[in-house]
Amino acid sequence: MLTAPDLDSPFVDLRKLDVHAVYGAQPVAFFIAGQLVHHVIVGMARRVQDRAELERVARVAGGDATTWSPHEREAIECLVAKQRVGRAEEWILSRYIKKRGTEVFRDVTGSSGTPFTSISHSAAAVVVSLSDVPAGIDHEVIEPRGKSWSRRMDPGGDTRRLAGFLSAWLRPSLPETETMVWAAKEASLKAWGIAQVASVPSVRIDGREGRICASIMDGTADERRCKVLLRVEEGCVLALALNDQE
Repeated sequence: MLTAPDLDSPFVDLRKLDVHAVYGAQPVAFFIAGQLVHHVIVGMARRVQDRAELERVARVAGGDATTWSPHEREAIECLVAKQRVGRAEEWILSRYIKKRGTEVFRDVTGSSGTPFTSISHSAAAVVVSLSDVPAGIDHEVIEPRGKSWSRRMDPGGDTRRLAGFLSAWLRPSLPETETMVWAAKEASLKAWGIAQVASVPSVRIDGREGRICASIMDGTADERRCKVLLRVEEGCVLALALNDQE
């Protein structure tokens, strides 16, 4: 069961539920976001850096008729044949997490429905969220973004404002704060169902009343909003955006 929501922190509390091993190689961990009024399950798998191991996993997956349909196995085999093992890893992990995560979500919620899903790939991990409200998830490796990034992607000075807001909990470095802003914007666009990367500069990130808010004008003079929760660990940022219209 979910605990009472903690509205005093902008950070998501992920509580581990279960771990699955994908073809004896990559562990996939499933978490529940504990302080929300909604049901949100997050599945995460760290990327394998060894190419030979990636090829082995992809070839085993291509022959797995229990997990994958003939069409899915054909897609995996095609990626392997083209030597796109990194893309094959993303494909396998994201869909594996979605399949198993749906089972976990239904066990937790007691629902037979299909959850909203969002997928993110970074150089470090593949992450999927499953939720009972529209949500978006993004995972980014923390790295310097530079002045050019700030001019193009953060014209409204969201990095500066977010750093000030977060100072009540921590003092992130500039690369950490820039990565938080980038991840928050990407996750929010997914929660709204907006696929255009060109819309990233139009998203505004702000903190108020213990939470991070994202907003964007939708072209009809109406403002779309969602709340964002962050998690920072192991040199990466995870952003979860909930489009619950609160």
